[in-house]
Amino acid sequence: MQNTCPVSKPVHFTLKIGTRASPMARAMADGVRDLIVRLGAPIDAKVLPFTSEGDRIKGDLKIQGGKGTFIKDLERRLLAGEIDCAIHSLKDIPGDLPPHEDLALIAFLPREDPRDALILRDGVREDDLRDNPKALIGTSAPRRSAMLKQLYPGIRTDLCRGNVNSRLRKLDDGEYDAIVLSYAGLKRLNMDGRVSRVYDTAEILPAIGQGILAIQVRRADIERCPFLRDISDRTAETVAAAERAMLFRLQGNCHSAIAGHCEILPGGALHLRGAVFDPASARFVEAQHQAHGPDGAEALGHHVADALLAQGAAAFI
Repeated sequence: MQNTCPVSKPVHFTLKIGTRASPMARAMADGVRDLIVRLGAPIDAKVLPFTSEGDRIKGDLKIQGGKGTFIKDLERRLLAGEIDCAIHSLKDIPGDLPPHEDLALIAFLPREDPRDALILRDGVREDDLRDNPKALIGTSAPRRSAMLKQLYPGIRTDLCRGNVNSRLRKLDDGEYDAIVLSYAGLKRLNMDGRVSRVYDTAEILPAIGQGILAIQVRRADIERCPFLRDISDRTAETVAAAERAMLFRLQGNCHSAIAGHCEILPGGALHLRGAVFDPASARFVEAQHQAHGPDGAEALGHHVADALLAQGAAAFI
């Protein structure tokens, strides 16, 4: 993963920022544009929203290729020159495929809160979810489904897709007793007031890269866009490198119930915890390890992945 580029003085041009057209994606892209504007570089930043194939699919994404469908359309537009950079949620970038040789992730924005949040339907309490085979929680992630069944034995989960507003509408219409969403996404949309509670990472381990935005450019344009490196966050780069290395070593995709969270401890050591779940049962494997500093991020990810594979994780992927 290339995250460095030679320093050169940018010339004035319009930077076309590609993003999905959902309200959350627009909010994320607008935030990136504002960061670029505040740099004072001689650049006009323009956000261009697109409806991706993944947004058009109403059913189960895994039948159509997983969350990678959200990425492919923007990458195609990037390669065609329709946009100059693409904004991705890092958790949506598949881990079982090598990146396109002509594209690079040039910047990672500071990580938002990576935890997951529970939203209950009016009149439902969290205690109503426990040991209740009639209760139904909506989620689109195999990872969340597997861990929710650990927290609430006997619970049923069902596919709940769409943007945040449509998922909340389904909840309010009584399709679910509760739904689980990314806390960071709800905060970005100023909807965190709907949250019933936020799960600790020990309860529900986040998705790889959850809460991190990545900026992708054409490799040929890296020298033209040094200002994008100026908005990149070194901590986000480091933890993303560890988590993504684990995911790639596991060859995990969007059908897999894989979770991982890296944090930098006081003193600078890295700690990575990873887990792989069998969505059809209560079985899972878990591993964690530490590294001395950011230079060991990728090796740390490989170490945790190897420990998971040694416990039989491949059978769940």
